[in-house]
Amino acid sequence: MKLKNRICIFAIIIGITISAKVLFSKNNGTQINISFDDKIKKEDVVIILNTYGYIIKGDEPSIYIGETEKYTPLYKNAKIQEYKDSDINKYSDYYIYAQYKNKYAKMKYTNPLVMGSNETKIHIFINSLNEIEYLSSSTVIPSTQTIADNSFQEIEKFKENKHDLKMFSYLNKL
Repeated sequence: MKLKNRICIFAIIIGITISAKVLFSKNNGTQINISFDDKIKKEDVVIILNTYGYIIKGDEPSIYIGETEKYTPLYKNAKIQEYKDSDINKYSDYYIYAQYKNKYAKMKYTNPLVMGSNETKIHIFINSLNEIEYLSSSTVIPSTQTIADNSFQEIEKFKENKHDLKMFSYLNKL
């Protein structure tokens, strides 16, 4: 009888261990890279990440939360800020908010965990094309509409969205 109890306890422990590994294996790290076009002055850039969308359990979006007030400073004073202790890898989507020379930009970004990756890798590019600076998630030149949507603009462009204005105010405070 004692041997059967030990075997059952051992099997339960193995089951819990395997379940925990499966649940958390896809949600274990965050890597952020920020790259700049040669024309961009790094010291004039401030970037934050604002979480929205769903909370991720394992590799699946589970609880819809919509927009949040939560943000993580990513870049200021010409260097990437400490983000390792944040829980940004637990959210399905992000808004990337940036300020460059008193102009503002916003870009949507989806957590790669949702698309099957094993790690949250966020790549932010600040590019310049024909004297227009814009945010991008790749080095490939996007469509003119995407450039227009993600370009640095005067704050007036964003006046219709109170959430954007609040996030931009956080940029000003950093």
